[in-house]
Amino acid sequence: MALSSHLAKKHEYHPAGAGDLRSPCPVLNALANHGIISRDGRNITANQLKDALKHIGVGIDIRLGLVNSAYAVHDE
Repeated sequence: MALSSHLAKKHEYHPAGAGDLRSPCPVLNALANHGIISRDGRNITANQLKDALKHIGVGIDIRLGLVNSAYAVHDE
């Protein structure tokens, strides 16, 4: 199988299944539905999300801002 064919198959769309988690964020959902991050939507680290956003072409400034905000711990 050619590399591009392999990547296309690997990132083929699969909707969320029973027990999968999805976010209100459509970007996170698309990343999971296409297997760029964990398809089940669970246990995704900040570094995995940064790598996934880089993979789809999001610039470093936006990538770091989004991920750092998403993983920030707020004391309230």
